[in-house]
Amino acid sequence: MNKKEKQVNAINKSIEALETARDLIEALPEKKEKPKLEAGKWYKHNEGVICCTGEGAESSKYFNAYGLNGSGEWMDKSDMWYKDYWTKKASNKEVEQALIKEAKRRGFKEGVKIKDARGGDIGIIRCNIRTGSHDQLIVSESRQGHYLVLLSDGKWAEIIKEQPLTLNGHEVTIEGNTIKIGCKDFYNLEDFNTFVSSLVFFGVSTVVGPDGTYTTEDLKKIIDKLE
Repeated sequence: MNKKEKQVNAINKSIEALETARDLIEALPEKKEKPKLEAGKWYKHNEGVICCTGEGAESSKYFNAYGLNGSGEWMDKSDMWYKDYWTKKASNKEVEQALIKEAKRRGFKEGVKIKDARGGDIGIIRCNIRTGSHDQLIVSESRQGHYLVLLSDGKWAEIIKEQPLTLNGHEVTIEGNTIKIGCKDFYNLEDFNTFVSSLVFFGVSTVVGPDGTYTTEDLKKIIDKLE
């Protein structure tokens, strides 16, 4: 084999090697691009749902978020959420159910007095908890139609603990739209307010109720507490 033939043979072998390498590369599984996390969107993993507040650096394995971790425990805002775990978007229903469950675990329920998470307004929870825009858990606050926000941008409302309201030694509680004194339903909130206002207007100082005699002044204090 002369020098020229050797060169041609070497070139052919190089071509064969390149073709083999190309075939091997094409046979490799296609690398899937990881979905990008979107700020303001909710993602799920095991028992958790979290709200992404920022994807973080592209080279980082972590991103910014808050919410319920994979074990269902609430975590405040941090930048240590692992991207590979949180790739599935959570549905609105999944987010609502998880947040309402967490709200109830924290003690938010009808009759509880709270300091609003968004504006700091103070009021009493009057109806069932429900979700509003984005991540806000909103509840009807009062007869005037004001609203309280339980959760806003990862921040929860504050429960204001007070001494139990009592009347003639019986605890006064609110269940739905009904005032209960002891174990008895006493009045619808609106009717109760009208009743007490009438007592004040006509100058009535006492009234006989299901558990004894009540003073108008004590009944008025209940109204003032509920406002």
